[in-house]
Amino acid sequence: MVEEPIEFEGPEKLLEIWFYPKKTKVPHAEKSLRSIGYDKWEELLKLVKCEILSTISTDEMDCFLLSESSMFVFDHKLMLKTCGTTTTLLCLPKLFELIRDELQWNFQCEDGVLNHPYKVFYSRRAFMFPQSQRSIHRSWSEECNYLDKFFVSGKSYVIGRVEQNDHWNLYVTKTNKDLCTEANDDCEEDFTLEMLMTGLDNNQSQQFVTKEPREIDGHVIGNKMTKAASIDQIYKFDTSKINFNIDSFGFQPCGYSCNAVVDQSYYYTIHVTPEQDWSYASFESNVILHNIKSTSTKFDVVNKVLGIFQPLDFCMTMFIKANAVECVDIDFPCSKVANYRKEDKIVHDLDDYQLIYIRYTKI
Repeated sequence: MVEEPIEFEGPEKLLEIWFYPKKTKVPHAEKSLRSIGYDKWEELLKLVKCEILSTISTDEMDCFLLSESSMFVFDHKLMLKTCGTTTTLLCLPKLFELIRDELQWNFQCEDGVLNHPYKVFYSRRAFMFPQSQRSIHRSWSEECNYLDKFFVSGKSYVIGRVEQNDHWNLYVTKTNKDLCTEANDDCEEDFTLEMLMTGLDNNQSQQFVTKEPREIDGHVIGNKMTKAASIDQIYKFDTSKINFNIDSFGFQPCGYSCNAVVDQSYYYTIHVTPEQDWSYASFESNVILHNIKSTSTKFDVVNKVLGIFQPLDFCMTMFIKANAVECVDIDFPCSKVANYRKEDKIVHDLDDYQLIYIRYTKI
C-alpha cells in the first residue's frame, strides 16, 4: 500500500468559464447552467475528487462549498476552485457533455473538436508539492496541453520569479466577440481580486484549529471560526439594504473554508490551510465596491485580509475588464501596504482585460 503524503497542498487550481458574455445572452432563458441538477454537479465533481458540503443561492448564482474549496454557478458562467490533489481539469469532458445534453449548447468550432465559449481562464500559484499532484496537474505544460485539446486561441503565461517557485501561472483564451450580437454590445462588468498568502502567523492560524468533539458539525465549527476571525466583517456596507450571507465550514482538526454572498451577484471565498510547515490562505472576490455602495476601498479590503492572516509573503492578482467601474491605478496605493514591501509589479493587457500581479514580503 502506498502511504498518502502528510503534507497538504493549499494553493488552488482555478477554472473559470464564461460560456456567454452575460445572462441575457443565454439563448433560452428557461435553460441555463443553473438548470443543471444537483446530482449532475455531484457526478462532475467526483471526477475532480471532491464533494459538495453545502450550498447557498441568490437570484443570480448558486454557491457550492466543497470538501476542497468552492464552485460558483451563474446562468452563463462557472468558477471551480479546488485545492489539494484534486483533478480540476479532468471535469472538462463531462462539463461539455452536460451543457450539450442538458442545455443544447454547442461551442464547437468548424473542426468539430475545439470549443470557443466567450472566455476561459485557468490559473494557479506554483505548487508547494508538485510531486504529489495527480495526472496532468504535475506540470504546467501538461495542463496547458490538455486545455489546448478543448479550447481555441489559448495562451499561457508564467508570471513572477520562476526561480523562487512562488510564481503564478495563467492560461486564457481570446474573447469570442461573435457571442456579442452587436458590435458595441455592453458586456458584463468584471473585476476579480485574489490574494494567495503563505507563511501565516502561527497565532493567527490557531483561529482555524479546533478541539471540538468529532460529532460536532463542521458548519457549527466554521461559524465560530468566521466570527473569531471577523471574516464576516471584511467589507463595509449597509446590511439593511444589501443581502449578505456566509456559508462556512471548519475541518477537523484544522482548516477552514467559506463562501460569502454579497447582494445577489457578488461573492468572496476564503480557504485556509493552517499547518505551520505549509500554511496557506487564499482570498478571492468579485465584489465591485461601487455597486454595493461600500464605504471600503480595495486598500481597506486588502488590509483587513492581511490582518486576519499576517502572512510572511503573498501575491495579489487583479483582473479588470475594460468596461469595469473599478480602476486600480487610481485608488490602490500598491507601494503602501502596511508592514509589507512590494517586490514585483507586473501588468499585462490581455485582450479586453487588464491583469495586475503584485508580490509582497513582510518587512
